Amino acid sequence: MTVVVLGGVNVDLLARAQGPLRPAASTPGRVAITAGGAGRNVAENLARLGVPTVLIAAAGDDALTDAVLARTAAA
Repeated sequence: MTVVVLGGVNVDLLARAQGPLRPAASTPGRVAITAGGAGRNVAENLARLGVPTVLIAAAGDDALTDAVLARTAAA
């Protein structure tokens, strides 16, 4: 049996401040770029559990999307 997942593929940008936010002041922080999309996340987790999985989704044509698709295919 193969599970077919229809859903989204996107890039998640996670930003976190390293300290309190102050108006009109710079606050150092970190930004992480991760693979996202509800359908993509479900498909990756099923594949990691050993379930044969196919993901059908619209995806962009850029370097960030290429990285997300590579990570997803590796699962």
